[in-house]
Amino acid sequence: ATVHGATIEDDCLIGIGATVMDGAVIGAGSIVAGGAVVTEGTVCPANSIIVGAPAKVVRQRDNRGANRLNAWLYHRNAQAYKENNHRAWDGEEYERWLEQKKREIEAFEDR
Repeated sequence: ATVHGATIEDDCLIGIGATVMDGAVIGAGSIVAGGAVVTEGTVCPANSIIVGAPAKVVRQRDNRGANRLNAWLYHRNAQAYKENNHRAWDGEEYERWLEQKKREIEAFEDR
């Protein structure tokens, strides 16, 4: 993703290959789809799903929890690869971790 002089609020997911141009504002809890081009000065409200080139808001829903979980999964995977563990998303320990993380996110305790 390429982010120019834009504002990305909390708990957003910016997809691979997306571009967010100068002065754009991505509201909290939003998703910018991979490959999207958010043009200069575009303001997207909180909880938006933003797609296309030029990007448009196609729907709104609360994405905060899903975006937070996605970030934690990436973090877990990075930590595992650092330890040469390529199966971090498998098994009983992972299932326990996943359920705990979902509870923490739901209770806003994952920060």
